[in-house]
Amino acid sequence: MIVNLKKLAESLEDCTTSTEYVRVIRRITRTQDPDAIVLLASVLDTPGPVGAAAVRGLMAFGHLAMSEMRRCVANGVDEDAIRNAHRVLAALGDRAAKRAVSAHCWADLEEEAAAEEQAAAEKCAVAGKCVSNDVKAV
Repeated sequence: MIVNLKKLAESLEDCTTSTEYVRVIRRITRTQDPDAIVLLASVLDTPGPVGAAAVRGLMAFGHLAMSEMRRCVANGVDEDAIRNAHRVLAALGDRAAKRAVSAHCWADLEEEAAAEEQAAAEKCAVAGKCVSNDVKAV
């Protein structure tokens, strides 16, 4: 982590208004230091302009940000952080994230996944063969 980024990380902790957060997030993004990705991800749980600025900042890192965003989605507990991570991944072309961004609730995604598994199992049963042992005919 470059010295400037360390100072910006400290500045981020001192912010008290959305405007201050957005300014510091923009400055962090301009460093283009890959270590900034984790720092920006740390404010994805903030709704409104702060979260939106973090999303834009992470998108500026392109595919470098994908692994951290996938980690946020997989291990996240805050809905705002997960949704914002999905927004970054969707902007970078991730198909599952694009569906997640448009879902009204997380249960929609689980139902879609279950329906897709069921359709694959039925297709497998009709064809009389399965590609994977994990897919079982119903």
